[in-house]
Amino acid sequence: MRWYPNAAASHVLRTTPRRGWPGPAVPQQMHVDVMVEDVAAAGARVVALGAHHLEDDVYADPAGHPFCLIRRPGWAPPLDAG
Repeated sequence: MRWYPNAAASHVLRTTPRRGWPGPAVPQQMHVDVMVEDVAAAGARVVALGAHHLEDDVYADPAGHPFCLIRRPGWAPPLDAG
């Protein structure tokens, strides 16, 4: 997987409440799609890194924020391993 730091901005909070998803009590604040070559292999890797599998190709980071793994579409340039 490759992270493009100029594509998003973030900041660190000292305390962050654990998110629950899906649920009306905790609205979704942002959704990230992560483009990968192999969704199954990337799913195993993100779980090994601490993500939680929610459903289909949807995962949550350790704080509970959802993200999807999507297969690289044909129009996108190939992803390198670096």
